Amino acid sequence: MPKGYDVMPEIEYYKAELKFTDAVFVIFPGGGYATLADHEGATYAKLFNVWGADAFVVKYSVAPSKFPAQLNDARRAVQYVRANAEKYNVNPNKIIAVGSSAGGHLASMLSTYKDLTEYPENDDISKVDFMPNYQVLCYPVVDLSDDNIAHIASKTRLLGENYDKDMAEKLSPELACDKNSPPAFIWHNQDDPTVSVLNSINYAKSLVNVGVPVELHIFPFGKHGVGTATDKHSGQWKKLLLNWLKEMKIY
Repeated sequence: MPKGYDVMPEIEYYKAELKFTDAVFVIFPGGGYATLADHEGATYAKLFNVWGADAFVVKYSVAPSKFPAQLNDARRAVQYVRANAEKYNVNPNKIIAVGSSAGGHLASMLSTYKDLTEYPENDDISKVDFMPNYQVLCYPVVDLSDDNIAHIASKTRLLGENYDKDMAEKLSPELACDKNSPPAFIWHNQDDPTVSVLNSINYAKSLVNVGVPVELHIFPFGKHGVGTATDKHSGQWKKLLLNWLKEMKIY
């Protein structure tokens, strides 16, 4: 088993009772690469089920596992869903990676980092394309290179205390994105005390600069880790996301 792996990931399937789309959501909960937050995993999946879409929640590797374990888990999840698209009656070209906080970093890293890594599996699924078709990021960690913006705890858990600065840059999606990166929907609260809103702003700017469609929403209040956000203002992100999905011809 490659260095950094302690356990193999699990993936949980949430089936919509009544489908309105053949798109499928692959969800990466937040938790600072230390744990996985259920309110950013199963809760999202059940919301997407109500919207008539199937969803998968990925229980990816966390500390003490280090990179590339987390990325390998994310890639494997997308490959699994795409390889089994017929089984689940979903479209292999409508895979939406959803991530919150550190899970947002994983989803955006999945969408931008293309180098091959040492991988624990060598089978037919491992040969399937691992790039998602869309990315949905909720108050994401993005920048690992600038300590004035980066969420230090997430970075050190992913890369270790004595991390390589060049690798931190390579794993910063705002520096790694290109014209082939998936279209993005991003939202963040300006008063977030845990993950700077500049992560989202700078990533959106980078996507604009390379010509990738992006929709960004910044809400003034709401803080961090709010999941589906029950307050009336930042809670709008759900309706805004559904509108974006329709604009992207996913519904």
